Amino acid sequence: MKNIIVLILLSFILSATSNAQIHHHKDRESSVPQKSTKKNGTIQRAVLGIQYTELTAEDAKEKQITVTTEGLYLAKVTDRGAAKEAGLQEGDVIVKLNGSPIKDKDEIQEVMNKLRPGDNAEVVYYRNNKLKRTTVTFKNDEDSSAEVESAAEKGDPSAMIRLGDKFYEGLNVDKDYSKAMEWYQKAADKGYNPGLHKIGEMYYYGHGVHQDHKKAFEFFKKASEATENPSGDAMKRLSDCYRFGFGTTKNLGKAEFWLKKAQEAGNDKANAIKQLMDM
Repeated sequence: MKNIIVLILLSFILSATSNAQIHHHKDRESSVPQKSTKKNGTIQRAVLGIQYTELTAEDAKEKQITVTTEGLYLAKVTDRGAAKEAGLQEGDVIVKLNGSPIKDKDEIQEVMNKLRPGDNAEVVYYRNNKLKRTTVTFKNDEDSSAEVESAAEKGDPSAMIRLGDKFYEGLNVDKDYSKAMEWYQKAADKGYNPGLHKIGEMYYYGHGVHQDHKKAFEFFKKASEATENPSGDAMKRLSDCYRFGFGTTKNLGKAEFWLKKAQEAGNDKANAIKQLMDM
Protein backbone atom coordinates (compact mmCIF):
# COMPACT_ATOMS: atom_id res chain seq x y z
CA MET A 1 0.00 0.00 0.00
CA LYS A 2 2.83 2.38 0.91
CA ASN A 3 4.58 1.72 -2.41
CA ILE A 4 1.36 2.43 -4.30
CA ILE A 5 0.95 5.80 -2.55
CA VAL A 6 4.55 6.72 -3.31
CA LEU A 7 4.13 5.82 -6.97
CA ILE A 8 0.93 7.87 -7.22
CA LEU A 9 2.61 10.92 -5.66
CA LEU A 10 5.70 10.53 -7.83
CA SER A 11 3.58 10.17 -10.95
CA PHE A 12 1.72 13.36 -10.03
CA ILE A 13 4.95 15.35 -9.63
CA LEU A 14 6.51 14.01 -12.82
CA SER A 15 3.27 14.54 -14.73
CA ALA A 16 3.17 18.15 -13.61
CA THR A 17 6.77 18.57 -14.72
CA SER A 18 6.04 17.01 -18.09
CA ASN A 19 2.98 19.19 -18.66
CA ALA A 20 5.01 22.28 -17.84
CA GLN A 21 7.38 21.35 -20.65
CA ILE A 22 4.60 21.13 -23.19
CA HIS A 23 2.90 24.41 -22.29
CA HIS A 24 4.40 27.83 -21.78
CA HIS A 25 5.79 28.31 -18.32
CA LYS A 26 3.53 30.12 -15.81
CA ASP A 27 5.36 29.43 -12.53
CA ARG A 28 7.36 32.64 -12.58
CA GLU A 29 4.27 34.81 -13.07
CA SER A 30 2.27 32.93 -10.41
CA SER A 31 5.14 33.28 -7.96
CA VAL A 32 4.45 37.03 -7.76
CA PRO A 33 2.85 37.77 -4.37
CA GLN A 34 -0.95 37.50 -4.41
CA LYS A 35 -1.36 40.93 -2.81
CA SER A 36 0.98 42.67 -5.21
CA THR A 37 -0.60 45.71 -6.82
CA LYS A 38 -0.43 47.23 -10.26
CA LYS A 39 0.58 50.73 -11.23
CA ASN A 40 0.67 51.88 -14.84
CA GLY A 41 0.20 48.25 -15.91
CA THR A 42 3.28 46.93 -14.08
CA ILE A 43 3.37 44.61 -11.07
CA GLN A 44 4.49 46.02 -7.74
CA ARG A 45 5.37 43.78 -4.83
CA ALA A 46 6.53 44.08 -1.26
CA VAL A 47 10.24 43.51 -0.71
CA LEU A 48 12.51 43.32 2.34
CA GLY A 49 15.76 44.22 0.63
CA ILE A 50 17.87 41.28 1.79
CA GLN A 51 20.06 38.54 0.40
CA TYR A 52 20.20 35.41 2.53
CA THR A 53 21.22 31.79 2.86
CA GLU A 54 19.31 29.05 4.64
CA LEU A 55 21.09 28.34 7.92
CA THR A 56 22.31 24.79 8.54
CA ALA A 57 23.87 23.15 11.58
CA GLU A 58 27.25 23.26 9.85
CA ASP A 59 26.86 26.97 9.04
CA ALA A 60 25.77 27.74 12.59
CA LYS A 61 28.85 26.02 14.00
CA GLU A 62 31.15 27.84 11.59
CA LYS A 63 29.57 31.21 12.38
CA GLN A 64 29.45 30.46 16.14
CA ILE A 65 25.67 30.67 16.25
CA THR A 66 24.66 28.61 19.29
CA VAL A 67 20.97 29.47 19.76
CA THR A 68 19.54 28.05 16.52
CA THR A 69 20.44 25.93 13.51
CA GLU A 70 17.46 27.11 11.43
CA GLY A 71 16.44 30.40 9.88
CA LEU A 72 17.61 32.80 7.18
CA TYR A 73 21.16 34.10 7.60
CA LEU A 74 21.41 37.61 6.19
CA ALA A 75 24.36 37.79 3.82
CA LYS A 76 23.49 41.31 2.64
CA VAL A 77 21.06 44.03 3.68
CA THR A 78 20.31 46.49 0.88
CA ASP A 79 21.02 50.15 1.54
CA ARG A 80 17.80 52.16 1.86
CA GLY A 81 15.80 48.92 1.86
CA ALA A 82 12.98 48.05 4.25
CA ALA A 83 15.13 45.66 6.31
CA LYS A 84 17.93 48.23 6.66
CA GLU A 85 15.50 50.89 7.86
CA ALA A 86 14.09 48.43 10.41
CA GLY A 87 17.59 47.95 11.84
CA LEU A 88 18.44 44.52 10.44
CA GLN A 89 22.12 43.86 9.73
CA GLU A 90 24.29 41.38 7.89
CA GLY A 91 24.83 38.35 10.11
CA ASP A 92 21.36 38.49 11.66
CA VAL A 93 19.28 35.29 11.51
CA ILE A 94 15.57 35.74 10.80
CA VAL A 95 13.47 33.04 12.48
CA LYS A 96 9.96 34.52 12.29
CA LEU A 97 8.14 36.99 10.03
CA ASN A 98 4.64 38.33 10.62
CA GLY A 99 4.03 35.61 13.23
CA SER A 100 5.11 32.71 11.01
CA PRO A 101 8.26 30.60 11.63
CA ILE A 102 10.84 31.02 8.87
CA LYS A 103 13.37 28.28 8.07
CA ASP A 104 13.74 28.43 4.30
CA LYS A 105 12.96 30.39 1.15
CA ASP A 106 9.61 28.68 0.63
CA GLU A 107 8.35 29.76 4.05
CA ILE A 108 9.43 33.38 3.67
CA GLN A 109 7.94 33.46 0.16
CA GLU A 110 4.63 32.14 1.50
CA VAL A 111 4.51 35.01 4.01
CA MET A 112 5.63 37.60 1.46
CA ASN A 113 2.87 36.46 -0.91
CA LYS A 114 0.35 37.81 1.60
CA LEU A 115 1.97 41.23 1.98
CA ARG A 116 2.14 44.34 -0.14
CA PRO A 117 4.04 47.64 -0.18
CA GLY A 118 3.23 49.72 2.91
CA ASP A 119 2.29 46.76 5.12
CA ASN A 120 3.98 46.40 8.53
CA ALA A 121 5.14 43.11 10.01
CA GLU A 122 7.14 41.99 13.03
CA VAL A 123 10.50 40.35 12.36
CA VAL A 124 11.97 38.07 15.03
CA TYR A 125 15.69 37.44 14.63
CA TYR A 126 18.92 36.57 16.41
CA ARG A 127 21.94 38.85 16.58
CA ASN A 128 25.05 37.73 18.41
CA ASN A 129 22.98 34.85 19.85
CA LYS A 130 20.45 37.23 21.38
CA LEU A 131 16.77 37.21 20.39
CA LYS A 132 15.50 40.53 19.04
CA ARG A 133 12.37 41.96 17.45
CA THR A 134 11.69 44.82 15.07
CA THR A 135 8.88 46.06 12.86
CA VAL A 136 9.49 46.39 9.15
CA THR A 137 7.48 48.52 6.73
CA PHE A 138 7.63 46.86 3.34
CA LYS A 139 8.73 48.88 0.36
CA ASN A 140 7.79 48.61 -3.26
CA ASP A 141 10.17 46.70 -5.46
CA GLU A 142 10.73 49.84 -7.51
CA ASP A 143 12.36 51.48 -4.45
CA SER A 144 15.42 49.28 -4.99
CA SER A 145 15.37 49.36 -8.80
CA ALA A 146 17.91 52.17 -9.12
CA GLU A 147 20.38 50.34 -6.90
CA VAL A 148 19.96 47.10 -8.85
CA GLU A 149 20.41 48.89 -12.17
CA SER A 150 23.50 50.68 -10.89
CA ALA A 151 25.05 47.43 -9.64
CA ALA A 152 24.25 45.69 -12.93
CA GLU A 153 25.79 48.51 -14.96
CA LYS A 154 28.92 48.25 -12.79
CA GLY A 155 29.25 44.56 -13.65
CA ASP A 156 27.63 42.72 -10.71
CA PRO A 157 26.36 39.47 -12.31
CA SER A 158 23.82 38.75 -9.55
CA ALA A 159 22.35 42.23 -10.13
CA MET A 160 22.23 41.47 -13.85
CA ILE A 161 20.10 38.42 -13.10
CA ARG A 162 17.78 40.44 -10.87
CA LEU A 163 17.43 43.12 -13.53
CA GLY A 164 16.78 40.45 -16.15
CA ASP A 165 14.10 38.97 -13.90
CA LYS A 166 12.41 42.35 -13.59
CA PHE A 167 12.08 42.57 -17.38
CA TYR A 168 11.11 38.90 -17.65
CA GLU A 169 8.27 39.20 -15.15
CA GLY A 170 7.29 42.83 -15.73
CA LEU A 171 8.09 43.97 -12.19
CA ASN A 172 7.66 47.76 -12.17
CA VAL A 173 8.72 47.81 -15.82
CA ASP A 174 7.03 46.74 -19.03
CA LYS A 175 7.63 43.05 -19.65
CA ASP A 176 10.42 42.78 -22.22
CA TYR A 177 11.90 39.36 -22.98
CA SER A 178 14.59 40.81 -25.24
CA LYS A 179 15.93 43.01 -22.42
CA ALA A 180 15.70 40.07 -20.02
CA MET A 181 17.76 37.97 -22.43
CA GLU A 182 20.27 40.81 -22.79
CA TRP A 183 20.95 40.94 -19.04
CA TYR A 184 20.98 37.16 -18.66
CA GLN A 185 23.54 36.97 -21.47
CA LYS A 186 25.72 39.62 -19.81
CA ALA A 187 25.70 37.60 -16.59
CA ALA A 188 26.54 34.43 -18.52
CA ASP A 189 29.39 36.21 -20.32
CA LYS A 190 30.90 36.91 -16.90
CA GLY A 191 30.88 33.21 -16.15
CA TYR A 192 27.86 33.46 -13.83
CA ASN A 193 26.08 30.16 -14.40
CA PRO A 194 22.58 31.25 -13.31
CA GLY A 195 22.69 33.37 -16.47
CA LEU A 196 23.11 30.25 -18.58
CA HIS A 197 20.22 28.63 -16.73
CA LYS A 198 17.96 31.64 -17.33
CA ILE A 199 18.76 31.65 -21.05
CA GLY A 200 18.01 27.95 -21.14
CA GLU A 201 14.62 28.61 -19.55
CA MET A 202 13.75 31.14 -22.25
CA TYR A 203 14.53 28.65 -25.02
CA TYR A 204 12.80 25.90 -23.05
CA TYR A 205 9.47 27.76 -23.01
CA GLY A 206 9.88 29.92 -26.10
CA HIS A 207 9.75 33.22 -24.25
CA GLY A 208 11.07 35.96 -26.52
CA VAL A 209 12.78 33.39 -28.73
CA HIS A 210 11.70 30.49 -30.88
CA GLN A 211 11.09 27.52 -28.59
CA ASP A 212 14.09 25.23 -28.97
CA HIS A 213 14.52 22.37 -26.50
CA LYS A 214 17.84 21.39 -28.01
CA LYS A 215 19.34 24.83 -27.31
CA ALA A 216 17.74 24.82 -23.85
CA PHE A 217 19.35 21.44 -23.15
CA GLU A 218 22.77 22.78 -24.20
CA PHE A 219 22.50 25.77 -21.86
CA PHE A 220 21.28 23.62 -18.95
CA LYS A 221 24.12 21.17 -19.53
CA LYS A 222 26.77 23.89 -19.60
CA ALA A 223 25.41 25.51 -16.41
CA SER A 224 25.24 22.12 -14.68
CA GLU A 225 28.73 20.95 -15.60
CA ALA A 226 30.48 24.18 -14.63
CA THR A 227 33.40 23.70 -12.24
CA GLU A 228 32.57 26.90 -10.34
CA ASN A 229 29.10 27.73 -8.99
CA PRO A 230 27.15 25.14 -10.97
CA SER A 231 23.40 25.78 -11.05
CA GLY A 232 21.16 23.39 -9.09
CA ASP A 233 18.12 24.73 -10.97
CA ALA A 234 19.82 23.91 -14.27
CA MET A 235 20.61 20.41 -12.97
CA LYS A 236 16.93 19.83 -12.26
CA ARG A 237 16.04 21.01 -15.77
CA LEU A 238 18.78 18.82 -17.26
CA SER A 239 17.30 15.85 -15.40
CA ASP A 240 13.88 16.71 -16.87
CA CYS A 241 15.36 16.85 -20.38
CA TYR A 242 16.90 13.39 -20.02
CA ARG A 243 13.77 11.99 -18.38
CA PHE A 244 11.34 13.16 -21.06
CA GLY A 245 13.66 13.34 -24.07
CA PHE A 246 13.45 17.08 -24.56
CA GLY A 247 16.35 18.32 -26.69
CA THR A 248 18.24 15.06 -26.25
CA THR A 249 17.81 11.30 -26.27
CA LYS A 250 15.79 9.98 -23.33
CA ASN A 251 18.14 8.50 -20.73
CA LEU A 252 16.68 7.58 -17.34
CA GLY A 253 20.10 6.81 -15.88
CA LYS A 254 21.35 10.33 -16.60
CA ALA A 255 18.01 11.75 -15.46
CA GLU A 256 18.49 10.04 -12.08
CA PHE A 257 22.13 11.19 -11.90
CA TRP A 258 21.30 14.87 -12.46
CA LEU A 259 18.26 14.71 -10.19
CA LYS A 260 20.56 13.54 -7.39
CA LYS A 261 23.07 16.29 -8.21
CA ALA A 262 20.25 18.88 -8.16
CA GLN A 263 19.13 17.56 -4.78
CA GLU A 264 22.68 17.85 -3.43
CA ALA A 265 22.77 21.43 -4.74
CA GLY A 266 19.63 22.24 -2.74
CA ASN A 267 16.97 22.31 -5.47
CA ASP A 268 13.64 21.94 -3.65
CA LYS A 269 11.72 20.20 -6.45
CA ALA A 270 14.53 17.71 -6.97
CA ASN A 271 14.64 17.05 -3.23
CA ALA A 272 10.89 16.36 -3.10
CA ILE A 273 11.01 13.95 -6.05
CA LYS A 274 14.13 12.15 -4.75
CA GLN A 275 12.63 11.69 -1.29
CA LEU A 276 9.55 10.06 -2.82
CA MET A 277 11.69 7.81 -5.02
CA ASP A 278 13.74 6.70 -2.01
CA MET A 279 10.70 5.81 0.14
